[in-house]
Amino acid sequence: MINSIVGESTKLKGDFEIDGILRIDGFFSGKIKGKTQVLIGEKGIAYLDLEADEIIIGGKVEGKIKVNGKVKMLSSGYLKGEVTAKNIIVEAGAYFNGKCTMLKG
Repeated sequence: MINSIVGESTKLKGDFEIDGILRIDGFFSGKIKGKTQVLIGEKGIAYLDLEADEIIIGGKVEGKIKVNGKVKMLSSGYLKGEVTAKNIIVEAGAYFNGKCTMLKG
């Protein structure tokens, strides 16, 4: 169940602490921290500093990503920046440009 949504026509900037599932289909710029799963929809654009449990990227993300679990890039996903995670899944067609650090465990 999704707890929070940034809709397609929404532009949101700021620092947020969130628990639960966050879906971004619009524009987001800022910091997100919490026990959360972040979903970036195909039309979503996020410039972020993220500390979370998991992120699934179907849209565009630029920034610093640190997750305790996995980063999953869908075929429509674009990621530019630094990634720290236990697992990274990149589907064929996804774009990744940056630095990747794998966590043990």
